[in-house]
Amino acid sequence: MELMKSLEFNEVYDLHGGIVAWEEAGLPLVTPDTSGSTSDPATTLPAATSPPSSSDSKTPAKFAVSNLHTDPPVPVPPSGLFSFIVTVTNEGGVEGYYEAVVEVVEVIGVIRLEIGSVSERVLIPPGQSRIVTFEQIHLTQGIFEATIEKENLLFECT
Repeated sequence: MELMKSLEFNEVYDLHGGIVAWEEAGLPLVTPDTSGSTSDPATTLPAATSPPSSSDSKTPAKFAVSNLHTDPPVPVPPSGLFSFIVTVTNEGGVEGYYEAVVEVVEVIGVIRLEIGSVSERVLIPPGQSRIVTFEQIHLTQGIFEATIEKENLLFECT
């Protein structure tokens, strides 16, 4: 921040959580014109936007995850390709981004071995749902558990 002030920027703010937190809260963003236009930036970018007050009637984006399943349905053939599919709903009052992350572990008795995760970022308008598909997952034979938020799916590759 001191560097920006030393470069004579008049309004410098420390944004707690950074731009990601701002965007996840569904707050407005200004993006540059990438069309190659040489017009005056003052006429193409809107005035600076301050965060909404606590009396703002729109609630921030809030997401609910449901219906985690595979395609084709379980059991999945070994070494075959399949997809995880999940429904994400924005229950908030403003559009927002959701980072959908499915974590996969192999289940061997009481042991859980982390296999990895897949993720997809989606923009969801308020009151709407999006189906998120993680395609071409490849696992060997075994029993696995996939998790996204509070949704769990135990499945077998036979």
